[in-house]
Amino acid sequence: MSNDLDNRILPGAKTVYMIGIAGVGMTALAQVLKGWGKEVNGSDADNEFPTDAVLERVSIVRHRGFNVQNIPDVDCVITSSAYGANHVEVAEVLRRGLPLLRYDEALSQSSHGRRVIAVTGTHGKTTTTAMIGRVLEEAGLDPTVIVGASVLDWGSNARVGHGDWMVIEADEYQEKFMALEPEVLVITSIDWDHPDYFRDSESYRESFQRRVQTLLKSATVVGYGDDVDVLEVLHGATCSAITYGRRYHRDVRIIEESGSAQEQEFWIVEQGIGRRGPFRLLVPGVHMASNATAAIAVGELVGANLSAIRRALESFQGAERRMQEVGHMPNGATVVDDYAHHPVEVAASLAALRQRYTGKHLAVIFQAHTFTRTRSLLPEFSHAFGDADRVIITDIFGSARESAGTITAADLVDAIRKFHPAVEYIPFDQLVGVARVQAQPDDVWVLMGAGEGWKVARALVAMRSRASQSRGGSSEMALRNSRPDVTSGASRHAPTATIPSVPGLAQTVLAASQKNHLGPAQRLTSDVNSILDQLCARVGGEAVEENIPLSRYTTFRIGGPARWLVHARSADDIVGIAKFANNQQIPALMLSGGANMLVADQGFNGIVIKCEDRSLTINGTVVRAGSGVPLLYLATEAAKHGLAGAEFCAAIPGAVGGAIRGNAGAFGKEMKDIVASVEIWDGSARRALNSADCAFQYRTSIIKQQYQRRAGSAWIVLSAQFQFAAGDAQASQQMTKQYLQQKSSSQSLEKPSAGCIFKNVTITADFWDDPAHARWKDRVPATTLTTGILSAGWLIDHADLKGKTIGGAQVSSKHGNFIINTGSATAEDVVILISLIKQKVRVQFGIQLEEEVEIVGL
Repeated sequence: MSNDLDNRILPGAKTVYMIGIAGVGMTALAQVLKGWGKEVNGSDADNEFPTDAVLERVSIVRHRGFNVQNIPDVDCVITSSAYGANHVEVAEVLRRGLPLLRYDEALSQSSHGRRVIAVTGTHGKTTTTAMIGRVLEEAGLDPTVIVGASVLDWGSNARVGHGDWMVIEADEYQEKFMALEPEVLVITSIDWDHPDYFRDSESYRESFQRRVQTLLKSATVVGYGDDVDVLEVLHGATCSAITYGRRYHRDVRIIEESGSAQEQEFWIVEQGIGRRGPFRLLVPGVHMASNATAAIAVGELVGANLSAIRRALESFQGAERRMQEVGHMPNGATVVDDYAHHPVEVAASLAALRQRYTGKHLAVIFQAHTFTRTRSLLPEFSHAFGDADRVIITDIFGSARESAGTITAADLVDAIRKFHPAVEYIPFDQLVGVARVQAQPDDVWVLMGAGEGWKVARALVAMRSRASQSRGGSSEMALRNSRPDVTSGASRHAPTATIPSVPGLAQTVLAASQKNHLGPAQRLTSDVNSILDQLCARVGGEAVEENIPLSRYTTFRIGGPARWLVHARSADDIVGIAKFANNQQIPALMLSGGANMLVADQGFNGIVIKCEDRSLTINGTVVRAGSGVPLLYLATEAAKHGLAGAEFCAAIPGAVGGAIRGNAGAFGKEMKDIVASVEIWDGSARRALNSADCAFQYRTSIIKQQYQRRAGSAWIVLSAQFQFAAGDAQASQQMTKQYLQQKSSSQSLEKPSAGCIFKNVTITADFWDDPAHARWKDRVPATTLTTGILSAGWLIDHADLKGKTIGGAQVSSKHGNFIINTGSATAEDVVILISLIKQKVRVQFGIQLEEEVEIVGL
């Protein structure tokens, strides 16, 4: 087969024969080639395919069954990548010496001379391709579009255009997308799939990395930045990159999402442009808003105006088999056809359908697609059906490349049953009868999977059509090819509900609140110069700095500029500045020792109060310390005076204020063990809390919980009294030294870090009952089983993440729970690495790590 793109066969060919023409991609290409004036026919297995109607409508002959007599003398033969040289027709073509191309080669050659937009990713690429096609169509660019499903707006999975642009759904399977030379590449998501080709998630991600690294420098890659693997792949791009998503530092960020069962609405914020919208969609699901945002980004990149983009998205009906309501059963039960076949897609579709059909009984019939995918992703499938009321599993669909496997539908049922109370197996040939008998009028029955569930869906709807005809009524259309608001006569309603997030779905991770960061659209209540004057008047001009890099004051040595930084050298200074910030409604950030904190590269647009009250007095066994006293100083001074109990503090970076707020600890001891009382500012008055009042828990306290509100009532530590025991000065000093030596040997102190990034995991009584946990119970340290505490560092180490590097951020080779700044790390590097660690640990151990480090402005 030819892979020499300089010897392009297809552009000059007048007659084309296609082996496997009923495949979705092949059918789309066949339509485009015919639309461009070529004579096209082909063959496929003697089965019924969902594309048959499309081929018939455009008068392309499809031979049923493979036979050497089907093959005419043609200029070019194109074969599906599912067939190799031993296929009966492929072998005949090779024997005759006819020019032969694989599908991906033919797709590449057909795109020669056009400006290509390629859309790839594990999830959402079909819908995103269709949306981009509709945007370019609405903008008058007359694109050619090849999609992996029939687009309801066109009634076909292809659009034949004569403009410069060609929009192609690019398949990552077997790395077929490498044959294209896109000017724009869109990556919607990266979740390990096709385990029959990609051995693991790493090899899967690396294929996308290779695709991005081979793009021309003049190209642009557009990626879903809330997916850590996508972000990591984009990080290595040598061309321009645009990120979209819901998190703060995305180039195109989704905000203000709302919706109803009929439609959803959202706005976006674009870097350098600001807030734009609203954008409306008739298709449900937060993942659809993500896909639409990719289409917006691409549309603007190629010059489509905003009004055309809005019109295209507002009228977009969706793609066939993508949460498509195909009709109703004779008793009125709703039938939905959905293509979801990966666990993440299953969870996303069911969450969106639950939103659309609120209050209805949701029954899903799932046909797993390929034996290798089912076996490899079985743990993920077991958790994916939580939004369904009833789950029916039918026979696994093997596809053309897999006829059998070592896993069965019964294995899938057993896995799901551990987490879902209503799951059962029903053979495929009994599905129609079971659904017809058991469905209630108010039910929603979903046929889900990439196999042949569409046949069941249409059979159930056809029953309604026949019943209607027998009563003298008109038959009901199974497919809807016009806008819902036109066919039904329903008027649009304003969105009424906030769209929920979908747990576990990368595309639907909602942005964290930016309550600690003053956004560019907000305005301060006073003139900037007036604020500076008032700050200087309170604490003295030398104590106030403007636009000072916070990297100077954090142990991570990362952080953009603070709009104002105030050196508060007493409790009175702290209270005075906090009052001022509250009165002026300016965001305020407390900074003690600068440890356990990651500050955004964009900095903090507000007032940073640098706590520098380092007063320390000792009265017997009681030590009073200001909030800015470094913990190492506290430990050494207590030891010098023969006080025992503070030694562990030497191993904790930072100062008293932050340590008490987060109940910092080391070597099995915490601040709660030594704190007698704390003086705080509660937003309106100074008051004292005893140790019980502080409600200390693992790495938190009532002070931290109140501080995180940052809404005028934040609690700020001003000072603390510590209760120690009388001891031996030499012994305490020796113990302090030992702790420092242990810290030095186990932690990377030669490079900047924020300390431990993640909290250790507290094991509950039923923890090991979860099969996802039980399989590695015998590997954990003995102390984990006796203490009930599982080290986050152990999890990271055993996920083989030591030394993992993103940009200038690296997982410490000494201690997995430390991320070090190798010298050039940005906050974005660290955030990507944090997300990657969480994802890998979640996949390997079934545990969701929680950050201990405070993240500011991200």
